[in-house]
Amino acid sequence: IVYKINGVEANVTTDENGTVSLALESGKYKAVEVACLEGYEKVDDEYFEFTMDKIKADLEINCIEDLVELSKLVNDNTTPYEGKVHLMRTLDFYEDSSYENPNNTRFGDLNKDGIIEGIKLELTDTINGCGFSPIGMSQRIFCGKFDGQGYEIRNIYINYSSSTSSEPCGLFGHINNAAYIKNLGITGTIINSGKGTTGGIVGKADNDCVIENCYNLAKIKTSSSAGGVVGQC
Repeated sequence: IVYKINGVEANVTTDENGTVSLALESGKYKAVEVACLEGYEKVDDEYFEFTMDKIKADLEINCIEDLVELSKLVNDNTTPYEGKVHLMRTLDFYEDSSYENPNNTRFGDLNKDGIIEGIKLELTDTINGCGFSPIGMSQRIFCGKFDGQGYEIRNIYINYSSSTSSEPCGLFGHINNAAYIKNLGITGTIINSGKGTTGGIVGKADNDCVIENCYNLAKIKTSSSAGGVVGQC
């Protein structure tokens, strides 16, 4: 059975008891088109609620698009992310080979300059753009495990330019609830014009988080407190 939900097709599976399973983020949806296999009856379109307590999907980061997907998964969802993430190779924001497609525009205006360009230009424009969005915010926190496996994330550019914001800033903005980040290095430039703390790997770490065998070679520019690896813990 295939549902079209909010304009996007979603595969649905049912078990022997008729329990319906589908992968969705928390939210309110409307099934606007339902296609059924022969022998199944189509029902009227209706709204339904879908909620999750936690997101536990395990992920591999093979390209910069995967890193952006992780940022969006955490930042666009109020459900805490508690899965495991593995960085599978060194990624360099300036290198075409680090992207699945450096001209990919499917993420839209990532750097919020009002122009949609290829993902590489979106993330490396240091004149007009804000670059990469830190993974995790104050109300959308990373609570999972990230293993860099000894690889680096190179030439990252983050420019958090809101002077009134108190959001922490780093590759990971805010981590919590025993999050674990290990075996990772970072280079590039991280700018935070707000009031939040800034670190190369993590802006702010709360409640028994662990950062192990990580290093920062990125330049940090901020008007608030900062640390090399962790801004505040």
